[in-house]
Amino acid sequence: MANQRIIEEIEDFLYEKVTHHVCNLCGGNDWLIDYAEGYNCSILMVEHNSSNTSFGIPFIVTECDNCGNIRTYSLRAFEKWRNSRK
Repeated sequence: MANQRIIEEIEDFLYEKVTHHVCNLCGGNDWLIDYAEGYNCSILMVEHNSSNTSFGIPFIVTECDNCGNIRTYSLRAFEKWRNSRK
């Protein structure tokens, strides 16, 4: 289960950095944050025309509570923002 303090920091980050909070699919405005400390989602980058996976990009997932639309945000950008506030 995610640390509540980190979830609150992610919420602060998203409200500060993201200017459009309405779901572009359904118009909903309630978002769930999927983040578990120690277990980060990542997009695997695959070389073009190859089956070799080169690296992963860790990210934070938000999900529209109404329609399930998923948005992703770079974990690196969040950590950079978080470190700048210390």
